[in-house]
Amino acid sequence: MEVSNKHKNSRVGSATIFCDTWDLRGNFIVIKHAEKEYSLYAHLAPKSVVVSKGGRVLQGQIIAKCGNSGNTSEPHLHFQLQTGKSFFTSAGLPIYFTNIKTNKKPMLAKGNGLYIERGLEVENII
Repeated sequence: MEVSNKHKNSRVGSATIFCDTWDLRGNFIVIKHAEKEYSLYAHLAPKSVVVSKGGRVLQGQIIAKCGNSGNTSEPHLHFQLQTGKSFFTSAGLPIYFTNIKTNKKPMLAKGNGLYIERGLEVENII
């Protein structure tokens, strides 16, 4: 696991965004799930990360709060699955979700789950 928890939230003016950090991810967590399978959580709130480098994370565990750190115009969570530790050089991987509903028909569905595509609005149904 890799963790960054030292960046401030970006300042947002009426039409201007001020990215106050050198790292466009802002505060982030990278978790290794398997060989060549890592997840990235970025733009986390300052000082909200509650996991540590090298620690173990359990399903359903709170790991941080959503924020506005890094290169971002509003609070949100940037989440992706990737082939390696590096956000900058790793290829993205498809992500399979269950127990959600969508605003339109997903591109790939399987059983009660689906793969999320860009721009698909989703809602947890649990």
